[in-house]
Formats: sequence, C-alpha cells, structure tokens
Amino acid sequence: MEIVMSGIAKAFGTNQVLRDVSITLKEGEVHALMGENGAGKSTLMNILTGIHKADAGKITIDGVERTFPNPREAELNGVAFIHQELNIWPNLTLLENLYLMRPKRNKFGMLDKKAMLEEAQNTCRELGIELPLTTEAGLCSVGHQQMAEILRILMLDAKVVIMDEPTAALTERETATLFKMMRKMKARGVAIVYISHRMEEVFSECDTITVMRDGHTIITKPTAEISVDEVVRHMVGRSIDEFYPARTTTPGEVVMSVDNLKPEGFDNEISFSLRKGEILGVAGLMGAGRTEIMRAIFGVDKHNGGTVTVNGSVLNCKKPEDAIKAGIAFITENRKSEGLILDFSIGSNITLPNLGDICPSHVLDKG
Repeated sequence: MEIVMSGIAKAFGTNQVLRDVSITLKEGEVHALMGENGAGKSTLMNILTGIHKADAGKITIDGVERTFPNPREAELNGVAFIHQELNIWPNLTLLENLYLMRPKRNKFGMLDKKAMLEEAQNTCRELGIELPLTTEAGLCSVGHQQMAEILRILMLDAKVVIMDEPTAALTERETATLFKMMRKMKARGVAIVYISHRMEEVFSECDTITVMRDGHTIITKPTAEISVDEVVRHMVGRSIDEFYPARTTTPGEVVMSVDNLKPEGFDNEISFSLRKGEILGVAGLMGAGRTEIMRAIFGVDKHNGGTVTVNGSVLNCKKPEDAIKAGIAFITENRKSEGLILDFSIGSNITLPNLGDICPSHVLDKG
C-alpha cells in the first residue's frame, strides 16, 4: 500500500496548524516524521486516520483519492495508529483489550477466551515479549499497557502502521523488542510512520526522514543522505553548536537521604542520597521497582521500615500531602490517570497542590 498526502492544510479556529504539507508513505519502508512539539506531526496523522478532516489537500491510496470518516474505518482498510496517549480500557484485562474490536467466538456465539489467550500467547512467544495477559490493564505498568497496544495493532495485520513516540514508556529491552517487531513488519511490506525525537532510534531504524516545522514540511531525504546536525537545523530553523554542553555545576550537600527503605512487596532494602544541584538517575528493567520506590517516598504507597530524611529532618510521610509540605514534588509515570484531573482546567490543575496558600480563608479565590 502506498499513501500520498499532498497540499494538506488544517486550522483549529484562528490557529493554522498545517500549511501545504506533503508526505509519501511507501510499502516496506520505515518513514521517520520529525519536528519539535507543535510542528503538526500528530495532526497530519490524525487527518490520515479520520480523526480530523483536512481543510485542503488530498490523500491518495494506491493511486485512488480517498479519506476515512473515522479511525475504525481506517483500521478496517489497513491503516492503524498507535497513539502516544494510551487508548486502553483500564477495567478490562490486557487480553480483552487486544480483542475488543475483533473478539473470537465459539460455535455457540460465546466469547472463546481460551482461543484468544492461546493466540495472544503464541504471538507474544513469537515476538519474544512477556505480558500479564489476564491482569486488568489498569493494574499493569504503563510499559505493559504500551506493549499491549502495539501488539493489538500488529495482530490486525495492518498495511500502514503509525507509531507516535512508541518507546517513551519502554525499557531498553522492550525497545529492542519493538524494533524487532518493526523489522518483521517491514519484511512483510508494511509501511511504518515513526514519530520520535530520539535521533539514535531514527537513524538506526528508519529508511527516510521527513522534517516538519511550524506546520510545514521542510525536507524529505533518505536517512543515509542526511546528518543529525542537518535534521536538528531543519527542526529548529537554526544551527545548534553544542548538543551536550559541558557541566558547570558541582553537587553540594545532601538534601535528601533514603536509608533502608523497604517498599511494600520488596525483599530488599533501598538506600541512596541526593545532593543539592544534582540529577540522580534511577534505572532498571520493567518490574525492577523504580516507580514503586518513588511512590513509597512520596507517600502514595506504604513501606515496611526505613527512613527518608529531607534537609536533616526525618520525613513521616503517610500521604502525598505530607511529601508536598516537605517540599517534594512527584511527576507521575501515568500523567493521564494519576497526574491530572482531566475535566479540570489547566489553571485548576496547576494550583491544586497549593490551595492552602492561595485560599487561606477556605474560599476559592479564582482571581
């Protein structure tokens, strides 16, 4: 399947987000779509899959002009979109999410869960991935949810697959598995659109690069004929002299120490210290406990012993409010369900942790 999008334009109110954009997706090619946030990459793909309607331009598929009225129609015609924002039902198991749009039934018309589980397990084995298929999606890590969504699209036998920042929540090992999946799809003639900011991934896995800036397509070139410097220059509109500037800060005294902390469910105790002006990385494979350690420190989850000391004072943190009062902030792994209240305004979300400071009289002062 070959798709040509030409002269695409789109505005939301007075905000013109796409202007005369063109891109060609070829069979058996991994096509990187790059650009800064707000360049229009996701909007362009939303138009292709029927989420938005273009104001101008045309889309041809194998030489025939057509548009999809909705994403379901696009999937039925072999064009699938793996969104950066997870689209998963948290109260269903990962297996149920995989088969939500195409359930298997037995001769009595009942759901054949045994057949679905067997097929999904075989596919996982073939791809070399492990997923807790019978666990509710909402209880699974973001990485497992992301892998399940990728797996669902692969099981559709799509001809064009769009991946929007697919490795953002994946570990290095899971990313390697994803690339193995992509190579198998490419060998089957699938066209892949790969949206990412990660240069090393783009240059190792993609055949062609299209750069967008401010709603325009700036350049399209084979990956072998373009450099990282050139891609960055086209993305930002100027040359960048230093990608990794020399560090000029020296970490100071210890501001937080964690001693023999044992988060619930852990067999081992955790200890580390954090210094003023320091960025401390906590790394590990999925399931190693990175997120659980931070949730225990912040008072989201319980722990069975150990101390957290902040600026010389032992923190008795039983709930997130205690951590916030001690000057600790936590940006959650899953912003959508744990970090934001989606039906509140941005302003309301920003001020939620500080309501006591801005509303001393217990009456909300919107001004």
